[in-house]
Amino acid sequence: MVEEKKIKKGDFIITENYPTGLGEDVAKSLIEKINSNFNVIYRHKNNKQHSYQIILQNDLQQLTNIKIEK
Repeated sequence: MVEEKKIKKGDFIITENYPTGLGEDVAKSLIEKINSNFNVIYRHKNNKQHSYQIILQNDLQQLTNIKIEK
């Protein structure tokens, strides 16, 4: 949305709890944009098609399976 110039400097607000935030309308628009992108189909590993949501879930699952060695 920043690249599309749909978020402007005036859309940011300063609140008591957070130094900088987004106004309610812009935050809702951003969430809608993120949700719609999760459903887009992409070519991923081995040229298989998956939604971004599935790709992210799979990558997070792989991350949880990594054992950290000390």
